Amino acid sequence: MIYLTAYPSSYASQSFLKDLSIRGSTDLITQEDIDSNQEKSPLNITFITLEGGNHYQFGNYGVQAGDNKSTINRQKQQQKKLNIC
Repeated sequence: MIYLTAYPSSYASQSFLKDLSIRGSTDLITQEDIDSNQEKSPLNITFITLEGGNHYQFGNYGVQAGDNKSTINRQKQQQKKLNIC
């Protein structure tokens, strides 16, 4: 399972899959959000932060309310995401 700027539901903590969580360093979902929901995460999860990335640039749907300004462009952020996945 790959989480893009999200954290798992309460059911994921019982998963035995190898999971990946990717967020941007300027994302509206903060590291504190991830940390406070750690108990929901599967035991076998890797967390990666894309430096300069934000929430809405993981997709292509426009500005996300409450998101922070990125320091990299959408193309660079999505290329970094593809290189990881």
